[in-house]
Amino acid sequence: MPLPFAISALKNSILKKKNLKLSKSQISELQQKKFKEIVNYAYNNSGYYKKLIDERKISLDNPQPSDFPVINKNTILENFNDFVTDQEITLEKIQEYLSRPLQDKSLFLGKYTAVNTSGSSGTVGYYLYSQSELADGISYSTIANGLKLQQRYAFIGATQGRFAGISMINSAKRLPIIYQDVLTLDINSPLQDIIDQLNKFKPTVLSGYASILPILAKAQQDGKLKISPQIIDTSAEPLTEVGSQLVASVFKVPIINVYACSEHLIIGIGKEEYEGMYLMEDNFIFEFKEKTTLITNLYNKTMPMIRYEMNDVLKPKKDDQNLLPYTLLDNILAREEYIPYFKNSKGQQDYLHPIPLIGIFVENLHRYQFVIENDEKFTVRVIYSENINKAEKEKALQDLTKQLNQILEEKNFQNVKFEVEEVNNLPVDKKTGKFKIIVKT
Repeated sequence: MPLPFAISALKNSILKKKNLKLSKSQISELQQKKFKEIVNYAYNNSGYYKKLIDERKISLDNPQPSDFPVINKNTILENFNDFVTDQEITLEKIQEYLSRPLQDKSLFLGKYTAVNTSGSSGTVGYYLYSQSELADGISYSTIANGLKLQQRYAFIGATQGRFAGISMINSAKRLPIIYQDVLTLDINSPLQDIIDQLNKFKPTVLSGYASILPILAKAQQDGKLKISPQIIDTSAEPLTEVGSQLVASVFKVPIINVYACSEHLIIGIGKEEYEGMYLMEDNFIFEFKEKTTLITNLYNKTMPMIRYEMNDVLKPKKDDQNLLPYTLLDNILAREEYIPYFKNSKGQQDYLHPIPLIGIFVENLHRYQFVIENDEKFTVRVIYSENINKAEKEKALQDLTKQLNQILEEKNFQNVKFEVEEVNNLPVDKKTGKFKIIVKT
């Protein structure tokens, strides 16, 4: 029911606003109080944590994050049924639920919002939020956008799945006082369709993956897009410096950098006046490592994640303004993935966003890379898993081809041709030292 959720979200938003006025020492005290609560709840309700706490003789009266081992997505998957705190939840049930058609809008077990990662790393992760936890996790949006009423919210992202981004946006539909209307557009839709629907919808808040926003800014510059948003949110990927300058110069409105993920929902908020991004430390404890970041979630009791390892490298910066009582980071910069343009079946140029390509998951396909030949052809270099037989390799090739054809059809790229080439290795970029999923010849 929308009313209890709306009330819970509003209460959490008000509480988050109050926390902004606390001192850093008060935030530390709040963290320790919440950490003790989450540890005790986990001990009493999670078989995984009860065993761990008993084995390590961790104090329930004064627990510290350093008492616990580092965990990751694989840790949770390997211990899933013992890890969760509701015995009715099982890995088999969540996998069955997430395989249902997207038209099924029911909650998992009638009470949980379930999200999954894309599986681009080869392993799909599953994360659950009770409705009160979801309301808590998304409440930082009011810090980002303000508590304005009757907003018209348009989101462009990955909508064909049960990902965190679209799950959070769909929850906005349950807040009718704040949001007059919500429009969701899939990142893989033809560009002209996106432009037409935005022109018709006239959003006051425009939210989307960072890489699509400069494309929309260019369309606005060219007179094809004609909208006047009051706020622009970036999500899933941070804006590059060049992209940010273009979007700001065209739309001339505040650009909000929302740092969120499936594992924890909204983690940080970046604004121009902050001169960086603040981490929402009333809901999380962060440990900054050289190559990773450990995050302890202080509000998700369904899946207590203590010292969960994220691949994001976060580096605190000196905070000369102290606008919020939280740790300040440089705004996270995006790794610039090449966005190819192809000629569609109507002879028009359109982009193919990297997100659907990154989201491809094929059993026995270890790694792949797209090599753009021209605006009507590309090659997919693939490395198959070791020790697979001929039949398994053929099945992987069929599955890859099927998924690619579906992606191309959605963009009206039926005319675009591709071939698959097996290789022994895929080198990293010589300049950046990082692996690129899309390269141009």
